Amino acid sequence: MKKLSYFLFVLFVLFNFSSFAQYDITDADANFEDGNYEVALKQYLKGYKKLKTDVRVNYRIGFCYLNTNYDKAKALPFLMYADSVKSTSFETLQFDLAQAYFHRHDFDMALKLSKEYIKSKTHKPDEMKALDRFVEMCNNAKTLTTKPVNITFVNMGKEINSMQDDFIPFITEDETFMVFSSARKYNTDYQQFIRGVYFSKKVDGKWQMAKAASTKINSDENAEAVGINKDGSLILTHVDRLSAPNDIYISKKNKSGSYSELEDCGKNINTKNDEAGASISQTGDTMFFASNRPGGFGGYDIYYSMILPDGTWGIPFNLGEPVNSENDENYPNITAEGTTLYFSSNGHNSIGGYDVFRSRLIENKWSEPKNLGYPINDTYDNFNIALTSNARYGYVSRSESDGIGGLDIYRVIFNDIPKTNIIFTGKIMVGDSLHGVPFSKVDSVLKITVYNKDKNNNVFASYQPGRNGKYTIALPPGNWKLEIIGSAYLPYNKDILIRDEQPLQVLIIQNIYLKKK
Repeated sequence: MKKLSYFLFVLFVLFNFSSFAQYDITDADANFEDGNYEVALKQYLKGYKKLKTDVRVNYRIGFCYLNTNYDKAKALPFLMYADSVKSTSFETLQFDLAQAYFHRHDFDMALKLSKEYIKSKTHKPDEMKALDRFVEMCNNAKTLTTKPVNITFVNMGKEINSMQDDFIPFITEDETFMVFSSARKYNTDYQQFIRGVYFSKKVDGKWQMAKAASTKINSDENAEAVGINKDGSLILTHVDRLSAPNDIYISKKNKSGSYSELEDCGKNINTKNDEAGASISQTGDTMFFASNRPGGFGGYDIYYSMILPDGTWGIPFNLGEPVNSENDENYPNITAEGTTLYFSSNGHNSIGGYDVFRSRLIENKWSEPKNLGYPINDTYDNFNIALTSNARYGYVSRSESDGIGGLDIYRVIFNDIPKTNIIFTGKIMVGDSLHGVPFSKVDSVLKITVYNKDKNNNVFASYQPGRNGKYTIALPPGNWKLEIIGSAYLPYNKDILIRDEQPLQVLIIQNIYLKKK
């Protein structure tokens, strides 16, 4: 009996030790203290069922949500629980709650709590500046979210996005090649996600599974793509390495189609301070980049540098006002014609952290930056937009509650910009390409009809071609059926698919050959 009791006691101890070990939050606490909030969040949530009455764990989960790119509004119930237990106190809890309401788009409550927090204690100058700025962003958000831009977002799916952050996409202007950054690589030794550069190509209208850049660009330290030229033959990369902390490097595509080793942009671009986003003009002679070097208007400013005859970059010049502000400006992207600059800023009339802005060069002066509006910009950091040449389509990174990971990459369709029609033209012949004759020499009576397959085969257009034997049809994106009938010919049918994307060509010359009955 004593042996049985002892055996049961040992089982009891082992069971409880196993349960405790399973929900040990030592690693979570260590990662939280190190500011590694993404990993800490996953570790806290893993054991939350056992810890849901722990006030400190609830607060830390809420704080982690606010400081990652997952659904930040999910912080609210955890912070509310922490606030409900009056016996404990977290110094910034009221302001944390204000931020959670802000990301839930309850801007009035966010304003109320933040103003109460401002009055509750004396704040240091830097803290007061950040709090005042938060109040400004709440008011900006109240205004801009009432006037949404008419756009459609399409998640790029698992071919591009992962369970982690995928962000800052860039595309060639023909929309066939994409470069972006992702934090999907995990270092188990340091319990950290590593940011790297990834590629995808579009084949037959579909984006292929993303692939990591080679070790010539990626390493076990952080690297982010911050720009490409218009044909994708050059990639600008921001690296954060022991040997090159927060510098800008260039990789060029060689004849085999692979990218070269990263090259330092030189001492005029990279300094002992931090450099981040960058863009090169279509002509290749001007680089726009962001740096927090001394002498600027605020934190990060946008500078430009001209290439010198020896191939190095010259002394940079601050782009000045009104583009640069007392806050941060980053991720410049100059368009092909060189007169429109897209960039991100947490100043101006931003509605939440960084927003994307546009400025145009008019009579050698940059115009007042224009916020691209909601929902291109939301309460999260919005760093860039990559547009096709017709500006109807773009790519952004954003966080959505139904997304795949934290930040996902989305395709944007600007619905107010007209779709590009594709023009089909050519001759209608009888026979084949070797022995064809104009249809008018056989029987001049023909009828061309185009049906819209997306709308129950409704007739889109119908007409009789002229005796010169030429036809011309202009079709917008969609599924179409072309039919040609005549009493002397067998019916001709052709399905036409035009994708809603940047067209590689807008004029397609194609002869049609009919067969006699």
